[in-house]
Amino acid sequence: MRTRFCSWWRAQTRTDNDSALCMYPLNLINERLVDIISACYSDSGKIGGFPAVDIPYSSKTDEFCTSRIAKDTLEQFKCGADFLPSPLASKPKFALQADTVLTRQGLLTAVAVAVENEHTIAFLGNNQGEVLKVHLTAEAHVYSKAPGDTMGEKVNKNLFFDLSQSHLYITTEKKVHSLIVFHVVMLQITKVPVQTCLQMKDCQSCVELKDPYCGWCTRRSECRRAEEKNGWLWSPKQECVKIRSFTPPNLSCKKTQKVLIHIPSLPFIGSSDRLMCIIKSFQSEGTMSGSGQVSCDLPSPSLIPQTPENQDFVAVMVMIFVNETVELAAREFNFYNCAATVKKSENTP
Repeated sequence: MRTRFCSWWRAQTRTDNDSALCMYPLNLINERLVDIISACYSDSGKIGGFPAVDIPYSSKTDEFCTSRIAKDTLEQFKCGADFLPSPLASKPKFALQADTVLTRQGLLTAVAVAVENEHTIAFLGNNQGEVLKVHLTAEAHVYSKAPGDTMGEKVNKNLFFDLSQSHLYITTEKKVHSLIVFHVVMLQITKVPVQTCLQMKDCQSCVELKDPYCGWCTRRSECRRAEEKNGWLWSPKQECVKIRSFTPPNLSCKKTQKVLIHIPSLPFIGSSDRLMCIIKSFQSEGTMSGSGQVSCDLPSPSLIPQTPENQDFVAVMVMIFVNETVELAAREFNFYNCAATVKKSENTP
């Protein structure tokens, strides 16, 4: 894809303070280039009888596109350097058209595009010194702004990534007024990271970023860029590992048995990984029981906390750990007390 800014009209009236981002497939750009060069080679610069070729760096257009070369010549000389003395462009009538993928109030002045995890991210600079981060999905949206102290200064068109594409170089223009008539334009270059995943310390804050670069790594309990897909929860998907339910949903505090824990978003657990269920001081080894399900032992009645006054159940937190150190998910499980239920009903008017 090739991205660029294009003109934008609102309610049929052009608004000078609005900008739009367009995307052009490279294969369509190449096809149009071939059409324009072919027209200049063989058809006096015309397509369908209409002038199609523009010469952007010369006013002597009569000297160009006067040859009559066989059309198959283009197959041998694709760039046209041997026969065309100047770069070519198309007339407005034959310019490529594209729907806008994003519109913004204010002037956009720079664009840089990256691909991460098969998703496209655009960094858009504007005349206020901001660099907007845009996830180019079917409905493109701004999800964040690049960090940096450049507010109020126009972002120069030169936005570049470093070799690893981990950082973005932002060039801003700053006018320095002097005591004489002219002024000097100073360029300031700021290096900023393309993502700040590691600043988020829990899964919820990680997914709230909606950052295509980021995801919650369940194996390390970190918000980070993807190194492997297993156990990595992509931030824009807005999903953390959560216990949805238990089977049975509750149990008498006088009994003990296994409980089946339903975790629909449970990531892949490798054969070398160890699942552990922790309930207060009680620990048991968890086992996979089908897709998104973990089976754990419940503690014996003597290890279950006492039922609080004025309640007929006690809620105990069930926590699932991977390799003993990484908490995967947690939720309260209720142990009911039949004796407390009877006592409570006797005291009910």
